[in-house]
Amino acid sequence: IEEQLNPSLSTFDYAAAADTIERLAPVTDYMLFKEDLIGIKEDFDLVEKTWVEFRNAMSSRVGTVEMFGIKRGTIKAVDGHGLTLVTPDGDVMLTRKEMQPAWIKAKAEITKEKAPEAHYGLGVMFLHKGKDKHARSIFSQHGDAQQKAERHLRWLGWRDEVRAMEVYKTLVAASQEKAIRRVPKIAAEFEVRFGNTRLFGQESAKIRQMVE
Repeated sequence: IEEQLNPSLSTFDYAAAADTIERLAPVTDYMLFKEDLIGIKEDFDLVEKTWVEFRNAMSSRVGTVEMFGIKRGTIKAVDGHGLTLVTPDGDVMLTRKEMQPAWIKAKAEITKEKAPEAHYGLGVMFLHKGKDKHARSIFSQHGDAQQKAERHLRWLGWRDEVRAMEVYKTLVAASQEKAIRRVPKIAAEFEVRFGNTRLFGQESAKIRQMVE
């Protein structure tokens, strides 16, 4: 599911993501995730509102010089696909998929005074860009957002368990091959990246034995 859905989410292409969810949700093998998939799809409208707020803020600044990461230029035009900057090297188009949530937060001035929906939309954007810690921080500061975000946090949990299993399989293979130098490195990576997963908790004793 992640392989099919993540490319659309990480580029903020919510129309494509919605189509993917519509296709995946009824599949019998994915019934465990159906409710959360539908909930994630329902959140797209809120995220889109956050995007529109950013777009409106940028439209009001056409003709001014702005920074987006390392790119600096005069805003020439803004539309639903992104914005155009006039730079010394010519016009540069920044599309939706290139936009970073941190830029959107700053440029749209999503401060504490903003409505909870704006913060929730921003938090979901951070999630879709793989910035899990930023998203969790936002959700934890807004009770309503935290409650709505549970489906996304469950999704992250499932994703981490799957990724943890891949690293664990690599660790077991290295141990069986008696790759003495590789085993401690893989075990350390496993603990750093996936120390909070259920898999790590279940297999921690075996991991220690492999390292020893």
